[in-house]
Amino acid sequence: MIGSLRTRLLGSMLVVTTLVVGTTMLVADPLLEERARRDVREDLEAIVAHVVQALEAGEAPAQAGPRIAAQHAAQVAIYAPDGAVLTQSRPGNALSAHQLEHARRGEPVIDSEPDAHGRRWMFRTATLEGRVVQVGRPLPPMASARSALRQVLLLAGLFAMLAAALLGELLGRAIGRPIREMTETADALRRGDLSTRVRSRRTDELGSLGSAIDQMADQLVERFEEVRREEERLRTILDAMVEGVMVTDPDGRIVLTNAALVRLAGGRAEGRTAVEAIRSAELHEAVRAGLEGRATEVDFELSVGGRRRSIAAQTSPMPGRGGVVAVLHDVTQLKRADAVRRDFVANASHELRTPLTAIRGFAETLRDGALHDERMATRFLANIADNASRLQGLVEDLLELSRAESPDSEVELAPLDLLEAAARALHGLERRAAEKGQQLELDGAVSVTALGDARAIDHVLLNLVDNAIKYTPDGGRVTVAARAEGDRAVLEVRDTGPGIPHPHVDRIFERFYRVDKGRSRAQGGTGLGLSIVRHLVGRMGGEITVDSWVGEGTTFRVALPRPAEAAEAAEASSAAPPAPRVADAASAQR
Repeated sequence: MIGSLRTRLLGSMLVVTTLVVGTTMLVADPLLEERARRDVREDLEAIVAHVVQALEAGEAPAQAGPRIAAQHAAQVAIYAPDGAVLTQSRPGNALSAHQLEHARRGEPVIDSEPDAHGRRWMFRTATLEGRVVQVGRPLPPMASARSALRQVLLLAGLFAMLAAALLGELLGRAIGRPIREMTETADALRRGDLSTRVRSRRTDELGSLGSAIDQMADQLVERFEEVRREEERLRTILDAMVEGVMVTDPDGRIVLTNAALVRLAGGRAEGRTAVEAIRSAELHEAVRAGLEGRATEVDFELSVGGRRRSIAAQTSPMPGRGGVVAVLHDVTQLKRADAVRRDFVANASHELRTPLTAIRGFAETLRDGALHDERMATRFLANIADNASRLQGLVEDLLELSRAESPDSEVELAPLDLLEAAARALHGLERRAAEKGQQLELDGAVSVTALGDARAIDHVLLNLVDNAIKYTPDGGRVTVAARAEGDRAVLEVRDTGPGIPHPHVDRIFERFYRVDKGRSRAQGGTGLGLSIVRHLVGRMGGEITVDSWVGEGTTFRVALPRPAEAAEAAEASSAAPPAPRVADAASAQR
């Protein structure tokens, strides 16, 4: 590009020089001839004036003509009023009667035809008292003058072309270097190197252009930083959203996503179509509708990480049909919560309906006449009291579960001795265990301190021990143990009951779930105890797990945090004993 500029500049200067020289040569010939004619005409006018002055002074034409002709090297002729030649310094150039008539009418200049030698003459005439004075001189030959002039012009043109070539090269170099620097800077900026600058020190127009490029680069850096900050802000906002967001171009290919959509798609989705990233016919149709300018809402199922997820998606067209914006909501938890709510309402209604139906049935029977039968009335009243007690227990468990699940409920954590709490629970249930001939044992010689809420720990222990007594056959054994394991205090409730079949282990902490529904209901269980236990343990920062083997018994293990000073003292005294095997049982109720 710079070479082309230098070539054009040099070529332009050579062309202009050639045109100037050629035009000068074309114009020089007529100008030279006109200048020669003007000089001859001026000389002839002076000579004519001289002749007229001599004649007016009374000098005879025969004397004045030859004298003045010899003096000025010119031809002088004087004609009488009748046209006769009074004197003539050079024969052969006499005026005709027609030319004399023109001279008398005031037309003084006359050009003659070439003579025998090829020379052209110019004549000047004047009239004086009827006499005509003719003065003539040959025009100078123009061929030699023209040749000399052309040689001079050609030589001058040659020097001018050489000077133009040198000047063009110098100008090309002087202009080309800063232009090359500005071109290289512009290319660097185009490639993304925003640190490059021209930094020109010139004070001319090229320097102003370089400064303008530097200012443009500075503004470009500022705009780029603003765009980058906006992009980072937008990316942070998008990645913080729990909803998956994707934006497509007019061809339906994804150009922007957030972290939530990457998780739903199982990897990066940019550059792919919606159906390639999210394999859903419903979403594909929604995106297609968005490309046609229609907003759409669809629901579909999607497999993410081997698990089925429920997705609700909304698509909207971009302005000018520049693409589609799709927002994908993972409503799996909402649907699951709704299902749990429906199940809870159904189970609670069923559990409440059973004692209420019994109470109503016995009450109606008593009203219809059984009240007068003392034996039957006593039995029916006892059943009413039992079902009312069962109903009260269910309501209390529902209230306790509501408090345990409520985020507003608070627990007061304080250092507690787990052995003392276990001893209180066993003491309160000794009578029930004795009725079944069961042994209650407390395993632990050293006090174990845990951070917990006294009321919550008592509720957890009473529920777990009560369940162990309830499901352990007569003559069995229930053991409560407490020990420290590092920064955790572990509380175990072991029984020698029938155990829990493996398919039920993962669900025993669910509300109203029972392994043996008929037997559990007959024993008076509400199906909420273990669900309450799980929430209480969780509120205290602990966790509960279960190990169970059919025919060998069940062990519930509660791990609670220990006070910092107790954990440090235990670590300093001795290494913690190896932890027992803990089954990764998902919580649910027996």
